[in-house]
Amino acid sequence: MSSKRNGLAWKILCGMFLVFVAAVIILPNVLRSKGTFCPITGASMLRIINTSQVTYATKYEKNGYAPTLAVLGPAGTGECGPEHACLLDAKLACPEGAGQGWCVEYGYRFNLQTLSTEPPYKDYWVTATPVRPDSKLGNFCSTADVVVRFDKSAPLSRPYTFEECSALPAEH
Repeated sequence: MSSKRNGLAWKILCGMFLVFVAAVIILPNVLRSKGTFCPITGASMLRIINTSQVTYATKYEKNGYAPTLAVLGPAGTGECGPEHACLLDAKLACPEGAGQGWCVEYGYRFNLQTLSTEPPYKDYWVTATPVRPDSKLGNFCSTADVVVRFDKSAPLSRPYTFEECSALPAEH
């Protein structure tokens, strides 16, 4: 009886693994191939960035939050560390996503900024805006309070300021 249970458990585990792999590989390709994007993608990505920021601030306490998206990204040829924490992929954590620049991923442009001028960085805000106008999509932002905020206006030409982001209503 025990070997039957082990065999069944193994089959269930393998099935779950295959479903996970299929979701990881297929879903992004389907979203890209159709050229349409789920309206919650911007909010979902901000939640991932917020989680990465909390992880970074916990792991590199002396640095506080990451000051740019690139700091949360891959290390390239070096090891992961406070300069490149390897918490986000290279496309989302591009070097251009600082200042007024954008990183483009999943039909949105992303930007991360801080009011702090040196470590420890005590704050941040991140902006997500659609790459192209779409009445189903909107702009999102979040600060270190990790509340995702939403605005249904046209895509932004520049990232929100900290004050603009903080004034937006919470996304539902």
